[in-house]
Amino acid sequence: MLNVDPHLIQELEEQILGTLILKPELFMVASLTVDDFVVNPLAFEIIQDQYYATGSLNTTSLAIQFKSHNLEQWQPSEFVSSVVTTTNFEQLCDVVKGHSLRRNAIKRAQEVISLANDMTNAPDTCVNMLQGMSAELMRSDSIISQSQILSDMRDNGVVKEHFSTGLRGLDSLMGGGMFRGKVYGFSGKAKSGKTLLASTISYNLGENGCRHLYVAMEMGATEIAQRKFARKGGFNSLEFIQGKRTWEGLKPNTEIRYLDAPGITFPELKSRLLEAVARHQITGAVIDYWQLVQGQDSRQTEEKHLRDVAQGLADFAKKHNIWIFLLSQTNEEGKTFAGQGLIKACDQLYMIHGTDDTRWLEMSATRYTERVNYGSEDNPSLSINKRVGPYFEEI
Repeated sequence: MLNVDPHLIQELEEQILGTLILKPELFMVASLTVDDFVVNPLAFEIIQDQYYATGSLNTTSLAIQFKSHNLEQWQPSEFVSSVVTTTNFEQLCDVVKGHSLRRNAIKRAQEVISLANDMTNAPDTCVNMLQGMSAELMRSDSIISQSQILSDMRDNGVVKEHFSTGLRGLDSLMGGGMFRGKVYGFSGKAKSGKTLLASTISYNLGENGCRHLYVAMEMGATEIAQRKFARKGGFNSLEFIQGKRTWEGLKPNTEIRYLDAPGITFPELKSRLLEAVARHQITGAVIDYWQLVQGQDSRQTEEKHLRDVAQGLADFAKKHNIWIFLLSQTNEEGKTFAGQGLIKACDQLYMIHGTDDTRWLEMSATRYTERVNYGSEDNPSLSINKRVGPYFEEI
């Protein structure tokens, strides 16, 4: 726990909120997030959302918003009256951001201590976690010049590293495969083959030497791995359930890591992804699937929570230079709850269509390529091999 007088924190936050109401253009200077606030995070979010939605702020409309969110104990007019001067606004923001950074460091340190005390973990686990956390905790200056960009292009090359999905038609639509720093979304109705598609591509990636993490929130990691063992061995994974096959003769792929994660919260998911980056040097992660990530804050709507999860994964992919293969589920009408948040977060978003044993993918959104579908209703691109695996193969 941060050793700072809570009354001081409250006073700082109230002055910042009051200044933003008086001079909302200072949002561009503040560079604060909801997580930086301890006493008034929801108040900050309401003020920020109203400013971005309307371009202006007034205490009357904000008071109505506060009341609708059960914040009657706080009055926007009182925030305004707490402001002594606006000239020290940046200094106040720096103090609040500093406190936030310290709280996060304490939280991470406690996680490492807990990890180190768990004797089931390898001795170097906490060291690897610390190495990965150091980059996450540091707030760096993200404003760079074209000269710096050109220098980075010269030192690291212009062509970004990318990884083949093993499906040539899909690779072509992606520009060669999945690129580091990008999020690829795949949505479909229940039982449309989302996990089958993910496990197919995960197998292909592993066979090509691409180390990655498969986060299994619905179907267990064992069942997903059994499909891959069966595909490798040339039989159907049902033979495991039927008792016709045992572990004998099976060869594991050392490039695939699994995380059994039913009910995982978003903070925990980010922590485990960070561990996988630092300790296992993964190039990317399969998230199966988006709507199953828990941890909705009592102040959040479900839509806001899912939007934050999607954008948080996109931010993580960019910050840690990994690709993310993100599954999501639609309703029977093909609509996705909080779908706009998913569209915003994904660099490409595909909808899974098809019936019986064939599928095709509709590219519903893209940020960096032409919008072209992978097959069509009349000419599907994928078929399910039920004899082996099962898995998807190109038609």
